[in-house]
Amino acid sequence: MTRVGWCSGARRFPAIAAILALVLALLTPATSKAEEWAPPEAVYVSETGHNLYEPFLSFWRDNGRLTFIGNPISEPLKVNGTTVQYFEKARLELQGDTVVRGTLGTEYLTAKGIELNERPSRPRLLRGDDFDLPSTTPFTKLRG
Repeated sequence: MTRVGWCSGARRFPAIAAILALVLALLTPATSKAEEWAPPEAVYVSETGHNLYEPFLSFWRDNGRLTFIGNPISEPLKVNGTTVQYFEKARLELQGDTVVRGTLGTEYLTAKGIELNERPSRPRLLRGDDFDLPSTTPFTKLRG
């Protein structure tokens, strides 16, 4: 009678086949390369319910995000032939291929009839003593 030990060929074959398959899987290069990651071209902002699309999205990311521009409060729209998008703290405009900040302050003052280059009058102190006269030092001369 012959004894068959655990090292017999019938029992070794599945173990050897599994090890060989694992080695081949590790050594074989992947047939398809994973695509390189790219940032999304559109982002939905749940706080305001609006989207940010390129190129406004890139400008927003590169120029202060929430701190200086805020969240979008509109979708991109055409105003007088220019694509604009309104944000909590700014308006972005697409001029050609360039995104720029809108001039909201200038437009507001112009609409109110305030001249932008007009200098405000110099405030005077109420006491009426020497302190309300213009300074005569060369570094702090003011127009009277």
